[in-house]
Amino acid sequence: MAYPNYSFPQYPQNFSQNFSQNYQQSYPQNFPQTQQIQNGGFLPVRSRQEAMGYPVAPGTSVTFKDESAPYIYTKTKGFNQFDEPVFDVYKLTKEDNMSVSPAESHTEVLNSNTENLPQYALKDDFEALQKLVDILQNEIEALKRKPAQSKKKEVVADE
Repeated sequence: MAYPNYSFPQYPQNFSQNFSQNYQQSYPQNFPQTQQIQNGGFLPVRSRQEAMGYPVAPGTSVTFKDESAPYIYTKTKGFNQFDEPVFDVYKLTKEDNMSVSPAESHTEVLNSNTENLPQYALKDDFEALQKLVDILQNEIEALKRKPAQSKKKEVVADE
């Protein structure tokens, strides 16, 4: 019995390379992508209630400026449509920079930062303290040995 002669198609040598490139282009990979909250802009509102009631799309954050009070509100909605939006309130305060020169304001910042810093000992001060501690430790050790020596003398004297 004779078997039929089947011939298989001959593919070019770079077939697998071309196939994988075309496959990746036509079918994107399903890698998890990190989603980022989008900035929905800056909107003026007349009250906090108006800002709270403003609809925000999922994955969006909107900033509101209250025209009747010195407040800024942000309303951020997560990517899940069932998540409750997060509503933050910030109070605005005005600072008068016209009376202070840039050099003076820089000095003020440096001074205010150094007031809160902890005080550290200099290396020379630390070494002097270390010497005092060493002397005190030696004296304590000598006092610990002294009663033991006096007890030995008492025992010898009693015999």
